[in-house]
Amino acid sequence: MNAGKRTERRNPGTPTERIRRLNARIPVALVREESAIAKQLRKPRISPMDGLEALYDLVDRHLSYTSGLVACHKGCAYCCYSEVATSRLEADFIAAKTGLLVAEVADAPMVSESFRDPARPCPFVTTADNTCAIYPYRPMLCRTHISFATTNAPCQFDSTDIGMPNLDRGRSWPGVMRGYLDIVERHGGVWADIRNYFPLKNEGGEIVANFECYSTKQSAKDRAVAVRSNAPITQFIDLT
Repeated sequence: MNAGKRTERRNPGTPTERIRRLNARIPVALVREESAIAKQLRKPRISPMDGLEALYDLVDRHLSYTSGLVACHKGCAYCCYSEVATSRLEADFIAAKTGLLVAEVADAPMVSESFRDPARPCPFVTTADNTCAIYPYRPMLCRTHISFATTNAPCQFDSTDIGMPNLDRGRSWPGVMRGYLDIVERHGGVWADIRNYFPLKNEGGEIVANFECYSTKQSAKDRAVAVRSNAPITQFIDLT
């Protein structure tokens, strides 16, 4: 299984130095927009779906300044073989954009502690070129999962003990994460692995990749921790 060839690209400096370079690139206006987004999304006229799209757009614009500073690149899909914490809102968003049906998920705690499992891909990763079939509509966890390592070596299936320098979402995007948790709660507050909503099936129709879902009874703080921690991260970096 090759979910993305080992890149030899070199990103200059340490992860912390690359974060500083990223900070220097981000316009002040964008920082201010991030700080105000949660309050703006509380307006009654903004639906959870519209709010989610606004958050996605803001995060994408923020991360457009990471060129040359991260190990992530098209065709590297190792993270697509890990669990993907996805809210019901995001699952419904994917369904609305693609026409796919969303499965109902039970209220049960996630019990799997696995990280990357070559036998359990995300149902949307394409095996031909290791790309995401729903890339414009991918969940927040996928959208904000970026590595500031020099290469994608920490992401390899055989490199689970190597630390991956990633962002602390809650501290780096406090406005985005507050707004995100608020609109998820407004939509019902259900959390599950993406495979629960869109089960991967074999030719005979049998479900071959499915994880137990997160409990909807978690507090907002617990869910925020779950979203930030659902990845093999041993080093969090504050973007601010």
